[in-house]
Amino acid sequence: APANQDLAFQKAYKNLYRVHNPLARADRQRLEQLRPTLQRHADAQGLDWLNLAALAFKESALEPDAQGSGGATGLLQITPSAAKRVGVNNIQSTDNNVQAGAKYLALIRRKFFAGPKLNERERMAFTLAAYNLGPERVQGMRQEARRRGLNPDQWFFQTERVAMEQAGMGVVTYVN
Repeated sequence: APANQDLAFQKAYKNLYRVHNPLARADRQRLEQLRPTLQRHADAQGLDWLNLAALAFKESALEPDAQGSGGATGLLQITPSAAKRVGVNNIQSTDNNVQAGAKYLALIRRKFFAGPKLNERERMAFTLAAYNLGPERVQGMRQEARRRGLNPDQWFFQTERVAMEQAGMGVVTYVN
């Protein structure tokens, strides 16, 4: 009875993995409405718009009015202080919120993970982890990974282990 096993799995892991169909009709319609904004700001920052869309989905379930903890707000749940770092002030409007999130993501990528040792997949994984936890904290995790003989230039199965211990399963599912 694989169906029962699937149900049991979903029940057990629903909260851990937030099992949810991202292609549900309402979400698809919302994504289509947001796509021009996501594409424009992703292009401007040299990012793949689908990464930005996935980030928006994870951060706010594509709800532009979402309010998070610590003042995080909007589609990309960016904080006013992070937005200020990239020169965006009013993050209440969806356009500014996406612009600030895209710029901040690009800043993290450029400032902390631009090295040639990282391939594109790992670079994006580290960038997303840093968006979630803060770049300085992720750099500390890379140092700890190196200290333990793990590869600090690899997120998956390497630095990710340190992150799981120090920050919990949340960041692992976030990046995945």
